[in-house]
Amino acid sequence: MKKFYSLLFAALTCFVVNAQLTGTKNIPGDYPDLATAISTLNTQGVGAGGVTLNLVASNPQTAPAGGYVIGGTGSLVLTTTSAANPVIIQGNGNTITASAALTAGALNDAIFKLVGADYITISGFTLQENPANTTTASATNNMTEWGVALLYASLTDGAQNNTIQNNTITLNRTYLNTFGIYSNTRHSATAVTTSAEVTAPSGSNSNNKVYGNQISNVNYGIVFVGAGTNIAAIDTGNDIGGTSATTGNIITNWGGGSSATSYTSVTSSNFCIFMNQQINENVSYNNITSASGLATATTQHGGILKNFSVAGPASGTAFTSNYNFNTVNIINSPTTGQMTGITYQISTSVINLAATVNITNNTITGSVSGTNATSAAFVGILTNYACGTLNINTNTIRNVSSTATTGGFTGIQQQTNAVQTTLNINNNKIGDATAGAVTFSNASSGAITGIAVTSTGATSTTAVSISNNDFRGVVNTVAGSGTFTAISQVATVNSETINNNTFTNLNINTTGTTYLINVSNSTAGTINITGNSIVNGLLKTISNAASFYGIYNYGSPTSGTHTIS
Repeated sequence: MKKFYSLLFAALTCFVVNAQLTGTKNIPGDYPDLATAISTLNTQGVGAGGVTLNLVASNPQTAPAGGYVIGGTGSLVLTTTSAANPVIIQGNGNTITASAALTAGALNDAIFKLVGADYITISGFTLQENPANTTTASATNNMTEWGVALLYASLTDGAQNNTIQNNTITLNRTYLNTFGIYSNTRHSATAVTTSAEVTAPSGSNSNNKVYGNQISNVNYGIVFVGAGTNIAAIDTGNDIGGTSATTGNIITNWGGGSSATSYTSVTSSNFCIFMNQQINENVSYNNITSASGLATATTQHGGILKNFSVAGPASGTAFTSNYNFNTVNIINSPTTGQMTGITYQISTSVINLAATVNITNNTITGSVSGTNATSAAFVGILTNYACGTLNINTNTIRNVSSTATTGGFTGIQQQTNAVQTTLNINNNKIGDATAGAVTFSNASSGAITGIAVTSTGATSTTAVSISNNDFRGVVNTVAGSGTFTAISQVATVNSETINNNTFTNLNINTTGTTYLINVSNSTAGTINITGNSIVNGLLKTISNAASFYGIYNYGSPTSGTHTIS
């Protein structure tokens, strides 16, 4: 009988120890610290209804070396979480400081890592670098690379349906391998410079939400890199900023140059938000301000970059990309490195009629400054993706200042990889009543362009509309010599509508040629250029060597209906 009770006690003890976590677990209380709670979560998994790990207010923690790991090989989190059984890790404003015992030269340290974990919410923490970590040389560094990292557990098990929300993340941007929030399915959790891409959609890092975080003192704010070689495993549905100002992220004091290490498929340019190999993504309502005193030399510096650098989705893959309601302010003193507010591009020539790209309601400002910034150019919005429909509407590019002497300014440009069906560039403001478009403080030979569609930016099947845009506030403090063009559409297209644009109170102080509307209408379809007007006058510096054109058409149309009035 004694032996029977001993066996029963052992069985009950085993059941209690290994019971799946449910309900609310307080720290301290149920667990002495967050590390113990997460270790238990990994060991025992999650039960019905899920679990909340609640770090009681006023209990700051120090992360273990390498960071808190949720998921990973052997973790029961990988098999027990679901939409019905989520994990919430609630910070209640507590500060988590990175470990001061990081492995020298490691390139994969974080404060939190989600390794193949799904349905995890990390909310309400202040995550910070340890002030004792100061060695920034990559080979010997003792710094923290990632505030929060999303990585795969295996080539078929990525981090999906997670939410990173309402956290404050501060690292140390003097170390150029710093990322506020980082996700990558083209390398493992340990070998960040070796390409090892996921092989199935289950391996993607998809349907994650990044909402309401305040990120500062990092080189890159938010980075998501998906699959490209195995294009069927591309990330889908990641949401950076949500649908309102309350869910948007605020990223300040970021930037410094290219990452010191070549993380697989991470851009060598310096962008705050980088979305690579993503479909059905949303990047909206984010507020971005780069650090003051930057000098990235030849490195391109910008607010938001979307790229398909490995491969584009197969033709016919239906998806929508949304980049809306962002506020971008970029400040830099480069030499030749271009500065760009929002860029959407592809590095291959894949045509996808089923893709729709929306870049709308964004506000972009910036400054190209410094004695070395002689040839750096500023571009508000730059696109070159051969999608079916591209909408660049209701954006404002204003209050840009430049000390460049050869670098120019472009508000909006659809550059190459022709849009196939519909290209709308409507209701934008290149300068507004709050502030003009651009001010050059030195004599500049750089071209100034408001809106441009290049000869390869659209095709003979495309319907182009550039209408209801306003252009104002172009200032050359010292007379320039570059060309000024408000609207340029020189692609041969199916139809073209350039209507009701306004040129408001322009003072064009350049000896270069001026075009209000520049077109190359060899199009055999319907062309309408009507209702465009100069508002409150226009003043142009007179030069015997330059010309002024209200509407200039250098094409040779042979058929179709063309109305210019």
